[in-house]
Parts: sequence; structure tokens; C-alpha cells
Amino acid sequence: MNVFEPINTSNNTIAIISLVIACLAIGLLVFLIKKPPSSITPRFRPLTQLLVFIVFLLSICTSFFSFLTNQKLGPITITKEYIETPRGKVEWKNVDRIYVHEDRQLSPLTAREFGDPVKFLMIVEHKDARTHALSEENYDLDGIRKAIQNMRPNR
Repeated sequence: MNVFEPINTSNNTIAIISLVIACLAIGLLVFLIKKPPSSITPRFRPLTQLLVFIVFLLSICTSFFSFLTNQKLGPITITKEYIETPRGKVEWKNVDRIYVHEDRQLSPLTAREFGDPVKFLMIVEHKDARTHALSEENYDLDGIRKAIQNMRPNR
């Protein structure tokens, strides 16, 4: 039995940083509301409060969705009988195919000399058309591929 844990912790870092920014923004907003109007020109005061509130909303939403993404990541378990991902357990007899998909992000804004960013996804397809997608950003796809080759029975 092989178990592969998620390797990417950037979502945790983003969640923590955006939560800190949200706390700073709410503190600044309270300061701007409680402070007498002499510190900021009265006509710019509502605009400043609005901008700080928008920063607060953006950072709290970023933190929430980064945390939500982390909760959806989980260990991948590969045995001789099944493969289990965060989306569920699939017995080998119900797996239609497993392949690595190259996801190339084509963008007119990307500089051509640097090339387009490429991400690799391992796709596990069921016979009933359900899929499990594993990103190279979150999992060791080479290790998973080798474990599948060792554990999956021949068709």
C-alpha cells in the first residue's frame, strides 16, 4: 500500500497572508471611522474607507477560498485492489484508463520567449465517466505513476 500526501503548501501561505492583510485592513477601517476628520481631508475620507473595505473583502475571500482548496486536498492511497483519492475510492476493475494530460495555458499576454505555462494533470477515468484529476502542483505524479504501475493488476 502506497500513500501520497499533498506536497503543496502555498495555499496555506496565501491563506495566512491574506488573513493578516484582512486583520490589518479591518483595524485600519476601525481607525479611520473612530479618528476625528482632521487627519484626512473630509472629501477623501469616505473614499479611503471604501477602498480599505474593498481590500478587506478581497483578502478575506482569498483566505476563505485558499482554505477551502486545502480542505479538498487529501492523501492518495494506492493498493492492489483500489486507488483512493479525495473524491472517493475506485476499484481497479472500474478504472477505464489513467493518463497524464498536459494543460497548456495559452494567453496573448504571456511573453513568447518565456513560453506558455504548462501544468500536468493525472486523470483517472471510471468506466461510468466519472474522473479524478490530480495536479502536479499538489502531488508527486511520478511517484504515483510508479506506484500505479507496480500495484495495478494487468488488464
